[in-house]
Amino acid sequence: QEDIDGDAAGGAITLPMAIGISRSGLIAFGSAIIAVIVSFIPTLWWGIPYLVGIAVVDCAILWSVWPTIRCRTAACIRDLGITTQLKYLMYIALLIFLITSAIDIFMPMK
Repeated sequence: QEDIDGDAAGGAITLPMAIGISRSGLIAFGSAIIAVIVSFIPTLWWGIPYLVGIAVVDCAILWSVWPTIRCRTAACIRDLGITTQLKYLMYIALLIFLITSAIDIFMPMK
């Protein structure tokens, strides 16, 4: 609740304020599913090394976001540490993009 109070005090209107924390959690989970699906597209040009790495990260992202469906308060989200987990997982995904693209550039399989 204090996050929402802080946003309101700053004049911001955030998604949780507009539609509620429960609905925001569902949107976050739905967005994560879409992101996971889209993340497999680069497999077409980066192949199996990318697929293996990104599949692990995708599973971790879905595992991290799943509890948001049950959250009814901002404190619940904060206590789960989901935002921190997602930041680290996004960094790992970017590292996988970087490594697999470098492999493709410097050691092409074709």
